[in-house]
Amino acid sequence: MAKLAAPLAIVLLMLASLHTGPGSAAAQPAAGVPSPSDVVHQYTIDGSIRPFLLFWISRSDIGRATITWRHDPQDTEYSLLIGTDPSRAPRHLNRWGYADEQLRRGTATILGVMTRSDEQSLDQARANVSHASGQPQAFRVIRESVDGQLARSAVMTLGTRQHYTFKQLDDVLAQVPPASQFQHHRSLTLPPGTEPGFLAALNHLIGETLSGGSTEHPAPVRYVYSGKLYLVRASDVNQKDEIKTGSGDYQHLLEASFDIHNVATGDDTDFDMTYGTEGALRGIPVTVQYQPRWWLRLELTLTGPSS
Repeated sequence: MAKLAAPLAIVLLMLASLHTGPGSAAAQPAAGVPSPSDVVHQYTIDGSIRPFLLFWISRSDIGRATITWRHDPQDTEYSLLIGTDPSRAPRHLNRWGYADEQLRRGTATILGVMTRSDEQSLDQARANVSHASGQPQAFRVIRESVDGQLARSAVMTLGTRQHYTFKQLDDVLAQVPPASQFQHHRSLTLPPGTEPGFLAALNHLIGETLSGGSTEHPAPVRYVYSGKLYLVRASDVNQKDEIKTGSGDYQHLLEASFDIHNVATGDDTDFDMTYGTEGALRGIPVTVQYQPRWWLRLELTLTGPSS
């Protein structure tokens, strides 16, 4: 598989996007706290590791993901919280992240918070997990703003003495400083038509596949993330009549392969997804399959209807 176009945690944050759904005009709640009128989708995460090249070892329900969608006539917000559950994951693995994209009247603000996970081998992952209990926890934090064709991004590493899980998101967000206190800043002038963030770009692309039919291969969509340009592309878009999961029977779907392309480096990251074509599930991911390392495979599965 090609070198990752973004770190594992970032790509996990980007895997899900809400395309359309019922609107609401609720006031914006605190970050990470859904309001009663939000549209929320829950997912379970299954994982497989391959200690040798010959076979996979799988474990179900090792983590959770929550996608929240807010919308009114002028504002749209997507947020995704995703992570492993140390009480269920192998070796008590604690990897998680949060992404929030707010699009308001031609401007956008993006926040990403994720545990660092730079392992390139299964042995490195095992070693890091074994030593994690005695070390401070480190998060990579990204703040980005897009105004017209100018993107400004800032990145920092946040260290915490306590080890937090994804269930303690608000405790971590309370420790994230304003962008002015970040160490690294970058500005980028965007080509016309660039979407402000991955979720907005994937939202656009999913919409094209839904309107174009199963034989269409829509044009790539350019987006900016952390001061870098990417393309997200869809291919092999096909109709799928039905998927049965542990939570339900889903019908009238599209399945497609997606590719994230780093414009500067040429690196590619791919994942597969099935999503609904009608009703409340139109454009909503039902399953997502992703293999970030040769030894690691992940699958997200929708657990039930939207709330």
